[in-house]
Amino acid sequence: MELETVAVDDVHPRSFRPILTAWYRQRRDQRCPLRADLQPFLVPAMAGNALLFGVDGDSYTYRLVGENIRQAVRQRLKGRTAAEVLGEDTDYYRLVASQFRLVVTNMRPLYSMHRLHRPGDSQQMAAWRIVLPYRDGETVTRLLTYQVFDAAANRGGEVAVEDLLPHTVFWVAAPV
Repeated sequence: MELETVAVDDVHPRSFRPILTAWYRQRRDQRCPLRADLQPFLVPAMAGNALLFGVDGDSYTYRLVGENIRQAVRQRLKGRTAAEVLGEDTDYYRLVASQFRLVVTNMRPLYSMHRLHRPGDSQQMAAWRIVLPYRDGETVTRLLTYQVFDAAANRGGEVAVEDLLPHTVFWVAAPV
């Protein structure tokens, strides 16, 4: 699947922009930065929105969970896999896993917008996410993500994952 590319300056919310700029600085002349370069608290104001995943094949394990994320999902995440938390047979898990696979394969930052609801809660929230890969050698072993929620941006209605991917997920170009 071919995704469109957006400029760092077109990413919402604006708080993602310094994180994306820093990631591009960290990678230097490489495809993506080394795991040793990983700094989840690079932008302290965004630390509460950070998630760090360990990558092992198609398994993504929560390693670090920011306070805003903990409050939004209302469950323990650290040490659990995304499949376990999100439900391996759900559209939302398939969406997240497909995005993570794209990032791991392409070693590029990904920006997405989507709707979700908390387990046991019917209220939908809008969510914006960036996913940043970090590698050991030539293999991505960590995904640093930042996610922001907005319950007021509820648009309602169900949309299939295959319809969402080409319209709500974008690569992010290096800043000029």
